[in-house]
Amino acid sequence: MNQPPPVVHQALDRLVLSTVSFALYRLPQGEDPVLELQSNGTPRTYSQLDDLNNQAGFLLAPFRPTPHCPIVLIGPDQQASGWPAIGHLLHHLPVQDQIRLPSDPPIIPEEQEYMDYRQAFGRFMEPLQRQIYQKLVLSRRSIRELPGGFSPVAAFIRACQDYPDMMVSLCHSPLTGTWLGSTPEMLLTSNGCQGTTMALAGTMPRYEANPTWTSKNLREQGIVSQYIRERLREISPVVTEHGPVTAPAGQLVHLKTEFRFKLSDENHLGSLLRSLHPTPAVCGYPQAEASRFITDSEGFDRRYYAGIIGRLAPGERTSLFVNLRCMEMSAGTAILYVGSGLLATSDLQDEWEETQQKLHTILDILRPGSDVATETFTSC
Repeated sequence: MNQPPPVVHQALDRLVLSTVSFALYRLPQGEDPVLELQSNGTPRTYSQLDDLNNQAGFLLAPFRPTPHCPIVLIGPDQQASGWPAIGHLLHHLPVQDQIRLPSDPPIIPEEQEYMDYRQAFGRFMEPLQRQIYQKLVLSRRSIRELPGGFSPVAAFIRACQDYPDMMVSLCHSPLTGTWLGSTPEMLLTSNGCQGTTMALAGTMPRYEANPTWTSKNLREQGIVSQYIRERLREISPVVTEHGPVTAPAGQLVHLKTEFRFKLSDENHLGSLLRSLHPTPAVCGYPQAEASRFITDSEGFDRRYYAGIIGRLAPGERTSLFVNLRCMEMSAGTAILYVGSGLLATSDLQDEWEETQQKLHTILDILRPGSDVATETFTSC
């Protein structure tokens, strides 16, 4: 991706310190960034995914909606694709009120992170080994200090350059805060009567062209595929699938099965999302019981991590993704979220190392240095 002119770069960084709700994103294998911006009012909020039927906008939905963390739909009254058009839009945008970013949470030493993870791992493994669940996804948070002079837009551009196979997004609203991420997992695309989703699970370092997948990875991916297969058969008479195949995602690879299905009614995409989300790729199986267990036992609120992010546009092109490899930014720190799938045979050190590898996907875009001089992110 090309660099934007400095004036555009700086204007976008200032938006993160404003009351404007916006999403700057780049789709997988896409060339141009897209800016969708709601310049007036606050985004619409919803308590359940079914409420999104007949709605359109840029969606940021949490792993599990609550009154404090609702489903948010940015109603973009202005849109632009490509840096020149984005620059033109920003040039004509009125001066915005500024806000203060959330206070920085305390940074937790990695030794304590590991201790917390080990305790949570034990809580998750106990019901897995008793065969109450076939799979559970355990996630963790890592709080890191942002480098001096950090620019969210520079990090966004770096992620686009480093991860061409991922959906990269920088999303901000007064209701959700500021989220930056690069996710390999598509949840739903639709265009007319055709819908597509995927089962993405299993993780290995990207060391070789044809990796040998372990039985644990194959089993984990199979659980996700079976769940999606069952859900789609309930709503579509025609479902085809391709995979599993090895899919690259930055320095990692995953197992992916793609499903295509016939959509009978694009005006009920919210109900379709409710049927799919959260898949066992980020939750567990059985799904409903696993979701409740995670909420009660993980030890923190995932908020918009492992939720849904992207463009909801019935009648046009919907492109929605699972919000993975993401971070939530405050004034001088960022909360980074990663996770891995556990089976009854999972090993603590293997799972910790998998989360470390995924963490580096995010940390790599936080490295200091930028070709563009910007205002300091913590200036307000």
